[in-house]
Amino acid sequence: MGHQLVRNLMEIARNRGLNSMEGQVLSSSKKMLEPVASLGFRIEDDPDDDAIKQIEASLHT
Repeated sequence: MGHQLVRNLMEIARNRGLNSMEGQVLSSSKKMLEPVASLGFRIEDDPDDDAIKQIEASLHT
């Protein structure tokens, strides 16, 4: 379900002319981190909070 939701959000963002998507995910949320990783999001530690991962993906195909 998470994979499909993120894929749909990416498509909506592309259709609205956005070039990238970014956000924050709890480090403990494997159910969210796995789908975003499989969709090409770059995942990095938040420099200020170990409990947070920063995510970002280009929307160019």
